[in-house]
Amino acid sequence: MEQEKTVASREYLDGAMPFAGFISDQFRRFGSSISLRHKKLTKRRGPLFEGVIKRASITNDTRMVEILCYIHHNCIHHHLSQDYDGWQFSSYLSYFSSKETLISRTMMIDWLGGINHFRRVHEEFKKSNIIGGRDTIDGI
Repeated sequence: MEQEKTVASREYLDGAMPFAGFISDQFRRFGSSISLRHKKLTKRRGPLFEGVIKRASITNDTRMVEILCYIHHNCIHHHLSQDYDGWQFSSYLSYFSSKETLISRTMMIDWLGGINHFRRVHEEFKKSNIIGGRDTIDGI
């Protein structure tokens, strides 16, 4: 029998890797091979999805608040929820939770002047976007 060539397949066959880990590795390899093939055919260099990512400069405090609210507003804009706290996958909920998170919760809340002001800023952003019909903010 021919020896398996990938580390994942050897680990799976030896019982050191669970089936889910092996399948995950195979899908990762499959995705990479499609990406490499596409790049070779189109003579592209660099990341395959390079042009899709949008970046916005944060040059002042107002811009920071606007982008924070814009991010949290996406669930409302895309009709996934009617309120900021209605979408379970939003980081907005993390600001009101005591659970461990990677978000600098205390820093942002203190910087905005407290949790009540944090909530008020978001509600004002929501009203201005619904009434004004804005879909985006400048630069995003």
